[in-house]
Amino acid sequence: MFEKAIELYKRINLRGKPEESIPLRVAVLAAVLISAWAVIAQRLFSPLTDFGVIAGILVGYVVSYLRRDKLNFVLQTLLSLGLLAFTALFLYEVSAMPYDTRIPLAKLFLWVQVLHSFDLPRRRDLQFSLVSSLILISVAGIMAFDMFFLVYLGIYAILALVCLFLFHIREYDMKVRELKIPVLSAGKIILGLLLSLSVLSGFLFAAIPRFSGMRVQALPFSLTRALAGTFGGAVENPVYPSIAGRLPYSPLKYSEDAYPGFASALDLRTRGRLSDKVMMRVKVTQPVYHRALVFDTYTGKGWERSSRKTQTASAKGRPPITLPIKDVENSIGAREVISSYYIEVKHPNIIFAPYQPALLYFPANVVWIDGNSALTSAFALDSDVVYSVVSRVDTPRPPSLRLARSETPASVLKQNTRLPDIPDRVRKLSLEVTKGQDNNYDKAIAIMKYLEDDYRYDVDLPPQAKSDDAVDFFLFKAKKGACDQFSSAFTVIARANGIPARLVSGYTTGIYNPFTGYYEVRAQDAHSWAEVYFPNNGWVAFDPTPGTEFPSTRPAGGTFMLVSLGDYLKERLGGRFDLIKASLDSADRILVSMLRSMTNALIIYGYAIIAVPIVCLLFLVIYIWSFTRSKKVAEQHALEPAGKGPRSLMIAYFQKMIEAFSEMGVKRRTSQTPSEYLAVLLKRFDLPEIGVIGTGFEEAFYSDHPVGESTVKEARVALDRILKSIENMK
Repeated sequence: MFEKAIELYKRINLRGKPEESIPLRVAVLAAVLISAWAVIAQRLFSPLTDFGVIAGILVGYVVSYLRRDKLNFVLQTLLSLGLLAFTALFLYEVSAMPYDTRIPLAKLFLWVQVLHSFDLPRRRDLQFSLVSSLILISVAGIMAFDMFFLVYLGIYAILALVCLFLFHIREYDMKVRELKIPVLSAGKIILGLLLSLSVLSGFLFAAIPRFSGMRVQALPFSLTRALAGTFGGAVENPVYPSIAGRLPYSPLKYSEDAYPGFASALDLRTRGRLSDKVMMRVKVTQPVYHRALVFDTYTGKGWERSSRKTQTASAKGRPPITLPIKDVENSIGAREVISSYYIEVKHPNIIFAPYQPALLYFPANVVWIDGNSALTSAFALDSDVVYSVVSRVDTPRPPSLRLARSETPASVLKQNTRLPDIPDRVRKLSLEVTKGQDNNYDKAIAIMKYLEDDYRYDVDLPPQAKSDDAVDFFLFKAKKGACDQFSSAFTVIARANGIPARLVSGYTTGIYNPFTGYYEVRAQDAHSWAEVYFPNNGWVAFDPTPGTEFPSTRPAGGTFMLVSLGDYLKERLGGRFDLIKASLDSADRILVSMLRSMTNALIIYGYAIIAVPIVCLLFLVIYIWSFTRSKKVAEQHALEPAGKGPRSLMIAYFQKMIEAFSEMGVKRRTSQTPSEYLAVLLKRFDLPEIGVIGTGFEEAFYSDHPVGESTVKEARVALDRILKSIENMK
């Protein structure tokens, strides 16, 4: 019984001819490796996983080649057990990260590719491996954080074309030097097809407008990592260790990659320029500022935090961590904003979030939150830390702020209107700026307008004397400054008018990369702005720095990819490329006018929807025609002998059939006559076409009568069916 089961297993797993081509195997291996590395390069897994995947694929391809003609019963059993183990690991990771399964799924794809690399005896297995590598490169594209993915994609495209070329010539056991012109023409048509579809897709991608809500947003999640720390609720910035809650006696030494506002005090005497380094990437449902810390005590030299008391917030068993909401809890106009942060460069233990954070998905069970809704962690935010925040974001409308005349809580008023002994001319100017305004909102707008109109943004500030008040120095001596000076002046002038105000540090929205879908937040995007308290509305953000504007919660209007690309190039490449931006804007305006001239938008999109399949179908027909033509040429080259008479063709067809069945393990013995061998084939395989080939062969080989053209055509059709049937049996 057991022997019959083994025999049945062997018959089911009867292998065809193993693939012997080393160049083909190397080409597929290269394509698989580059696709796997494209996923690994996104830094989503541990170094051990990265090394195991690459090493496993390399070892697997070597083992697969060495055992290409073996049954591999034990190996396949082990691979099946490995697949079950990795599936169980996938389910476990999904249960720990139920809100975003992309990373566990990507890891599963990688390990499946590793397992499959150990069992690639036939050409069909290599083809499947190439297809699975296409899935991996697609996964890498979804996970990609930057434009460098295009390098991987370009290399993969070249390797994939090489693999398809080698598969094509191996299909007919041909060598490169044996190729004829029609086959090369088919390759050119395939390349032309790919290029044409790429151009067409790019045009449609650029031409179709992106309305608000069209961007795909992943659910909130965080990457679980073994991170340890003992910071507690205190802010720890390793770049500025001299700040321990109070400003130092001497100005801080500026670091181009570390904004001094991400510490427990903000020194307005520092001078420097921040770099262009990408600090983090953010995927967010709408443009927002990324809030860090709140400073409510002005010292004349800078800002400090009056109270460092914090309370803990923890996850109850599983994410998320629920945070207390104060200002916008009952606001009708508040919008839910989901932001996912991918840290690129090490940060202090500050958790950035849009104001006001409600839910936190973080790689720790406990975080600290102070009275101003600033979040801190027990450890520094190292590179590769990933977390998400769900915030309730609201920007109250001017009418409601103008009518906010209720009593301000005494605790808020006392702490956020307090000033040190500032120069009299600062107080006098503060009252002049807001003269004629009868409510705090219009006063705040008047302060912003004054600063924007009369002062210049410039990060290259002269040093101030030790006796100088920082705001007085900015308003009356330098008359230019960076965001810290503008925000400080706004806050001090507001407080001098009895308006509760405070200074906030964080990042601006960054630059939206239309290719990746992430906002690239750089060191130079570090920023400070002000918050003003309004009864019944809470703290409302104001950004007095010229050229900036705090993002609104209102949905953004639609735009075209051309505009997004132009904005990205302008921000990244500077004024030298203003001409490119102007050209892209002009093209966008033309497209907009064309679309608006159409009265029925459905018809417009209907034309596009119909046109794309028609064009693709046209190219597909051309490709099939060229491929079929080249296939016929290759088949004739492989099947027909030098003499192309009917008799020679029949003998060649018979020989080809014998070779095909020999690859299936049914070889013709030397002692067998053609009739005896045909009888064996007919008994084993239910293929009447075998008899057609046999009859034609006997007529051609043993008879003196000429072989008719109809007999040759029937034999050729029969041979095609036999070869297809054998291929399906493999």
